[in-house]
Amino acid sequence: MEPTREPGAAPADAGHTLTISYQAMDDGPDRIGGNVLGDLCQFLIFQARIDYLSSKHGFAGIGRHSRLGTPTPIRRQAMSDSVLEQLQQRLQHLEDIQSIQALKARYLRACDQKQPNAMRECFVEHGAVIEADGFPAFTDREEWVETFTRLAVANPSIQDMHHGHNPQISFTGADSAKGLWDLEFCQVNVKERTIVNLSGQYSDEYERINGCWQIRSMRFARGSFVMRQVDAGGIERVIALGKPPAAGFIENN
Repeated sequence: MEPTREPGAAPADAGHTLTISYQAMDDGPDRIGGNVLGDLCQFLIFQARIDYLSSKHGFAGIGRHSRLGTPTPIRRQAMSDSVLEQLQQRLQHLEDIQSIQALKARYLRACDQKQPNAMRECFVEHGAVIEADGFPAFTDREEWVETFTRLAVANPSIQDMHHGHNPQISFTGADSAKGLWDLEFCQVNVKERTIVNLSGQYSDEYERINGCWQIRSMRFARGSFVMRQVDAGGIERVIALGKPPAAGFIENN
């Protein structure tokens, strides 16, 4: 990325052409993230150096002209089409990853805020698959939203907290992706005076439809589990450890 003169060329300010080359860090089209920001920084520095040389030596470039009144061309060695295409693809992947993470955040927030309509919009309209330990499998988003409404929205005693962590997003096609998320979950049932803490992992599949990412499938596998009950004096007692009690831990009355 250093400014170079052609072999045998006179000093840059003597009216000769200056050759400036740019070399991106080409580490393959499958690289997502990684050095893409470094590439962008290098390219911005590259442009800044052209600005500097144009100003200092009177070269034409980035809209500047020679102090002597005669433009002197700067010949820039552009990135190859393949490198440029890879950089564009990696930038698109970064934007898509951000969109998918925002999608998952909207879903988890809809769970906590008891917003069934917002939850519904997170899934594809037809054929969504939702599976979670302790629940039957659902093959349509409406079935899942109906169950959520009955167990949480219509139950003022339930207070939930869903925190997603450690996302790993990978792409399976131009408009499809999959993701792994760790979940930290807490539920307070003020009527039954119980507190549930559990962890687990989401395995998701995403699809871009009409320019928007949505969840095609979502499977949740429960990991750790502890359930405590708080007596009138504020003393907690563990009533389930490792797995939920046979009666479950959500009551809807």
